[in-house]
Amino acid sequence: MSVRAQCFLSVAVLCICTGCSRDDSKKDRDSSQGDALPAEDIDRPPKPNFTEPVDYLAWYSARNFDPDWPDGEQIYGEILAAAEDGTFPMPDGALKKQLSAAAKASWLADDKPELGRYLESLGPHLQSFAKAAEVDDVRWLYDAEFKSWWFDKWPLSEPTRILTKGTLAEAWMTGDSSPPRAGALLRAWRITFCDARHVEYRGGVIPFLLNVAARATIYESIVNALDETVLKGDDIKKTFDCMIKHDRPGDLAEAYRFDWMGVLAMLQELYSGGRFSDAAAKRLGQAEYLPPGGVSLPRPEKTAKRVDEWFLPFVRLAEKPWAIDAVKEAKALDGREKKIFRHNPILSLYLAPLSRTYELGLRCEGMRRGTILTLVIHVFREEHGRWPDTLDACGSDIKDVRVDPFSGEDFVYELRDGTPWLYSVGCDGKDDGGKHDPRWARRKPGHDYVFWPVPQTDSGS
Repeated sequence: MSVRAQCFLSVAVLCICTGCSRDDSKKDRDSSQGDALPAEDIDRPPKPNFTEPVDYLAWYSARNFDPDWPDGEQIYGEILAAAEDGTFPMPDGALKKQLSAAAKASWLADDKPELGRYLESLGPHLQSFAKAAEVDDVRWLYDAEFKSWWFDKWPLSEPTRILTKGTLAEAWMTGDSSPPRAGALLRAWRITFCDARHVEYRGGVIPFLLNVAARATIYESIVNALDETVLKGDDIKKTFDCMIKHDRPGDLAEAYRFDWMGVLAMLQELYSGGRFSDAAAKRLGQAEYLPPGGVSLPRPEKTAKRVDEWFLPFVRLAEKPWAIDAVKEAKALDGREKKIFRHNPILSLYLAPLSRTYELGLRCEGMRRGTILTLVIHVFREEHGRWPDTLDACGSDIKDVRVDPFSGEDFVYELRDGTPWLYSVGCDGKDDGGKHDPRWARRKPGHDYVFWPVPQTDSGS
């Protein structure tokens, strides 16, 4: 398994699973690249130059960050310092499971004293996490040392996951006679939506997946708050407004571009000056994986061409609307691995299959739309005293979210004995009557993903 694939899979396992939040603030992508590329390549990273190296970080930053945005490492400075010096409190296996469950539904402090004590120890970091969410957007000022932003694990990856769940769990905590407060949950959702956006800004597939995992947890939390009747009256509309304002889905195409850029930058580092550099391989910590002097390695220009062949179709795919058919296309693209990687140690080490990322992103988009629709039908009931007979009754404002990305048609919605049923057909693309599978029928054809009524089953990822 490749070096990058190992890191990718460790994050993908944690995930359950339009528009890019930065579009209004990004620089014009055509102009940001100047004359470095021919017009047909305008949406791709610059090609590497082995004599006059391309400044890839400057290219990426110009596309994605407003120079007036605050530095993310300063905004998250206290959490980052604790992660780097090993003082950030990490939960063990059993406690981690408790935390995951507590992030999605109410729990009694007296029943889980260990979790309560853990949240107390997390208190200062939770405060820092909340403070970071007061900033709409951040930019990440990457260390110029290539190894630090490409090979090294991002220190904030695990802490931000824990703090997302900790923020939600704290809001869900109840006493004997005090149910969760809608205001506390609304605050927690705002915080975690904002921080998920900041994480995704870091760039690449792994931060994209961290964003997906965080948002999927929030969606489950929102639907469960409706189920437990924590949300009533105006609080339902406030939750809808919170989603519309603060939940900004990530940009998968740009995540693919970041990783594409990283492989090209790594190749440029290894061949600085036009020849393979053993010193560069050692500096990057890759000497043990690559032959001394680059013996038997293909020419860097040929390898760069193969890198382009690998990433470009994924970028093109991610730029299209979310659709279940695209998962099959992404898997077919992954199937080119043996052809593209053949006899090339560099590509075998640093390229990873990417179709699973698309599939998880598709699930998250389905959850986003389904959660909004769940809120919409509850708002309708608050205003009219009854459930809507059809989605058409909810008005035209929902036209962008009523389409199930797993079918290309409306989510299934119907009244059964006066109870609304809302669900996605899931991966098999067929209406199976609302038979719920929390994994979207990926391995269990004949199932759907049900939003309402909330399935009385384990909602694990």
